[in-house]
Amino acid sequence: MGITKNCKEGIEKNGVKKKAYQNYLRNNNVEFARIDNTKAYSNINFPTLVIIGKEDILVDAIQSKAALDKIGNENISFKELERLNHFMVKKGADQKTNEIYDVEQVFKDYLINWINKLKK
Repeated sequence: MGITKNCKEGIEKNGVKKKAYQNYLRNNNVEFARIDNTKAYSNINFPTLVIIGKEDILVDAIQSKAALDKIGNENISFKELERLNHFMVKKGADQKTNEIYDVEQVFKDYLINWINKLKK
């Protein structure tokens, strides 16, 4: 079964509307998804935060965490935030408005605390 067909089936199964994902399934985007950033992440030599919302349908938090754990770079911190999506807002934020740019306070707090710990 092809990548595009698998993606469509998985997305439709989760109730995502076609308009929300159709641009991601174009050939150039599928090729982009195949890029292996392992070497780049392995060579990061400064504190880096990877933060993903648990409700993110564009980035798989479990797969991302497993890949980062395999790389084992201690400069990279990973955090998954409950009930937030790809835009760090709660599910159902209207993407046609600026509502998606008003990130949740839990995201802001985590980010500020992470930065403040770096100062110590």
